[in-house]
Formats: sequence, structure tokens, C-alpha cells
Amino acid sequence: MKLGLRYMKILYTHPKQILPILVLISEDRATGKTTFLDWLGMIFGDNMSVISPNDLGNAHNGSYAFKNIVGIEESKFDSKSLLDKLKALSTQKDLTVNPKNIQQYQVPFYGKLIITSNDENKFSIVDRKEIRYWVRKVPKLKDSNHNILDDLKSEIPYFLDFLYNEISDVDFSKSRQVFTPDEINTKELTHVKEESKSALLKELEYNFDEWGLKNQSKESFEFTLGDIKTLWYSKDNNMKIGYIRSVLTEEFMVEEATLGQYHNFSDVNYPQSRTRGRFYTVKNEHFVPSTNGEATQTELKELKIDEDDYEGHFLGLD
Repeated sequence: MKLGLRYMKILYTHPKQILPILVLISEDRATGKTTFLDWLGMIFGDNMSVISPNDLGNAHNGSYAFKNIVGIEESKFDSKSLLDKLKALSTQKDLTVNPKNIQQYQVPFYGKLIITSNDENKFSIVDRKEIRYWVRKVPKLKDSNHNILDDLKSEIPYFLDFLYNEISDVDFSKSRQVFTPDEINTKELTHVKEESKSALLKELEYNFDEWGLKNQSKESFEFTLGDIKTLWYSKDNNMKIGYIRSVLTEEFMVEEATLGQYHNFSDVNYPQSRTRGRFYTVKNEHFVPSTNGEATQTELKELKIDEDDYEGHFLGLD
């Protein structure tokens, strides 16, 4: 409730302030998502526009270029170009207006985006580091009020007075979009992020997790793209090395590969055997530090013992 009132106060008193993309989701009907947009239209009048995803993808953007609030109804963003445009609109300061039969020109853009969707799982592809969405599930009303818009309209003067005088001043120092990532990190957002993962990413996470559980003494996994292909996808001719790379770097967010000697975690002789290649490193989330005198990788670095001398110093490792 407090976050919602703060959001409404900023809309009313700080129209130039950047805000997160507010997403109202519910697979149920008659929850009030559209009514909320209609109510905002009553409050803000010509400063608000309600469009469709098709309008957003249209080259002619005059329907929303000058609006302070842009509602997008019944939305699902499954096109990368449309999704990129949506995310860009949420933070950009200027917009190139492209009206029909008139030369393009630029204007300041202060539009706040509000999305409503019946798709609770995949209204959009949202990567795990995305912080621009504030996703809220709208509960179904127990009692229907068919005159709710009229009631809301009559309360608008009192509500605006309440926002202006009773809601405390907003702290703009914590985030450029006012709300911190922790404040808008809802369980609904987490669910959408999970559903947005590619099938390959989910498989890799599962496989790494299984290996980590069985090898809790190992701090990390080291592997090349070829190792992954050979270990888990050798019989899948459609699984290309390039796709594995893109999922690892763009979705799994691993650091760029390092060229050098590494311990292939899938090798039956791990960790004694080493080979050379362009390898990646992934942290083992189930790592348990040694308590029986064995040295971990971190301890080796702290002791500044060269990796080549490792086996000579610690013969007891399996």
C-alpha cells in the first residue's frame, strides 16, 4: 500500500521523474486492471494515453509521444524488437516523433509505462538481472461494484489532496527510478524471470546443480564449450556450440572464457588431469570448505602455491 501511494504521489507531483514499468497481471477476469487505467485517465486527462502493443511497434508514435502516462492493455511482448523498444522507452529522455506525412523531430519524453496482462507467466521475457519491472498480481475482488468508476471519480479531489498533503516527501536519492530493486522485487517478478529462462538454461542449471551436490568439495566447475557439448549433448545434432555459448554468456551470465590450463570437471580423472583450452568457470553453489586438511582453490591462492606444484604438496586429494 505504501509503495503504491508513493508511486501515485510521484505521478501527480513529479511528472518528469523516471519510474519503473508497472505491470499489473492476473489471469482472472474482472480484477480491475482496466478500471485502474480508466481511473488514471480521469485524473490525468490528456496527459495519459492507452495503447496496444501494436501501437507501440508502429513507426508512427504520435499517439503517446507527448503523454506522461502510457497504458498498454492486454499485453504480451514476445517480439525482441518490441521488447527492446519497451525497455528503451522506460528510461530514455528524448523521443523522435514520427507523425504521418510530417518530417521527424525530437521532443523530451517523460512517459511512465503501465502494462496490464492476463498472462501471469510470460507477459514478457525478463532476464534475471532486469530491474525495470514492478510486477504486481491483482487479486480478484470478492464483491463486484458495477458503479466503481463513478465512485472513484467522485473521490478524485479528496484523493489528490491526500496524496499532496498526507503522503510524506519522496526520497529521490536511492535510485534513479526512485524505487530500489529490493522494493520492487516481488514474487511475481521472480516467477516471470524463471519462466523466461530458455530450455537450455534450465537444463544447464539443473545439470550443474546435480554435479555440485555430488562434488561439494569442489569450489567451481571448469569446462570448455566442447566439454559441455560432449558430456550432455553429443547425440543432439541440433545443439550447436554457438547457441551453448550465447546461453552461457547472455543468460547464465558467466564471465568470458579464459585461455589456459584447466581441470575439466567432466573428466573421470578430475581433478588430477589437466588440459589446455578456452575454458569457463562457474561457481559451485553447494561448495563446502574442507575440514580434513585438504586445501581449497581459494586457500591455494592465499598461500600463493603455484597450481603446477599442487599435486606435489597435497597428495591426499581424490
